[in-house]
Amino acid sequence: MPRANDLAFAVMACDSLFLSAQTSTFAWWIGYLMPDDATILYNSDFLPGLHTREHFLPEWIPIKLSMAQ
Repeated sequence: MPRANDLAFAVMACDSLFLSAQTSTFAWWIGYLMPDDATILYNSDFLPGLHTREHFLPEWIPIKLSMAQ
């Protein structure tokens, strides 16, 4: 399936999204284009200092996931 179809499907069929890698602009745009009532979660600890709260919409929910073992 072409990426445009993936994007359209996710935007129209999903009611929530977890951004596990904030460096993915593809996933960021899916979240941005989803309906206003969709739940968007993102890993606020993925790249500390690089991706700050200002890079995400105010209604998106930060969660802290430590990748350290």
